[in-house]
Amino acid sequence: MSDPQQTGEALKDAATEQARAVWHDVKEMAQTAASSRKEAAARDLDDFATALRRAAHDTDNANEGATLTRVADGVAGGIERLSSRLQDRNLNSLLRDAEDFARQQPLLFFGMALFAGFAATRFLKSSEPARGQRRHSSAPEHDGPRSADKAPRAPVTDTVSPPL
Repeated sequence: MSDPQQTGEALKDAATEQARAVWHDVKEMAQTAASSRKEAAARDLDDFATALRRAAHDTDNANEGATLTRVADGVAGGIERLSSRLQDRNLNSLLRDAEDFARQQPLLFFGMALFAGFAATRFLKSSEPARGQRRHSSAPEHDGPRSADKAPRAPVTDTVSPPL
């Protein structure tokens, strides 16, 4: 009777090992994807900081505001430091830093998360097609339904009809 029991244990062990292997592969794929996204975000931040500095210096060259240039340079420097930190740190240490910050400053963390969610929502809403428009419509486009006040009218003349 131990033979079916041993077979069951062997199947259980094989299934457990297979599940571990699949979990390891999925985890590795997720880490690779997150790492490439992190690197892309760091590059985008660096590009943004460069553009911000360029715009600030162009404004300064046009003598429109040295204060604005200093503020923009400071913000660009902070963005560059964030970009560098993203490039230099691995994903796990970044997550630990975020967790530590959330524990130390929960209200600030919540406020930043709320702001990020609001900004993401606004961005997504602004990038989606307008309501009522179809993405792949073959119907001709028009300004919307015609109302009675937009219907074609007869030309207006300057003559006055005599009263009846």
